[in-house]
Amino acid sequence: MGPVYAVAPLDWAYELFPLPAEGEEIISLEWVAEVAQGLFDLAEATGDRAHIGPTLHWAHRFVITQGREGDWPFLVNARTGEVVTTQRTRKPVEFLARLGDLLQSSEFEHVVARAAIKPGS
Repeated sequence: MGPVYAVAPLDWAYELFPLPAEGEEIISLEWVAEVAQGLFDLAEATGDRAHIGPTLHWAHRFVITQGREGDWPFLVNARTGEVVTTQRTRKPVEFLARLGDLLQSSEFEHVVARAAIKPGS
C-alpha cells in the first residue's frame, strides 16, 4: 500500500495534487516534492512503476509555475492557485531531476538547469 494523502478536487488550480488533509487548501510545494520522492522510493522498492503516475501531472504543473529565478513559491493555495508567502524554494528541482532519470527522459532538463542558475548571475 502506498502513502495516504488527500487529493485536490478537479476544479482546483492545483487539481489532483496531494493535500495534507481532506479540504486543506494551503500546501507546501516542498512537501509535494517530498511526497513524489516517497512515491519514487515505493516504485523502486516494489517494482511497480504505477506509483510514479500521479507525479507526472505534478511535474508538469511545476514546469509551468517555475519562476524566472528558477524557484517556486514555498506555499500556495491549492484551490485558488494564489501564492501565500514571499518565501521561495528550489526543492522541487530534486523531484524533477529524479523523475527525468526514472523516465530516462530529458523533458525536465531545462527546468533543472534554470534552478541551478544563481539569481543575479
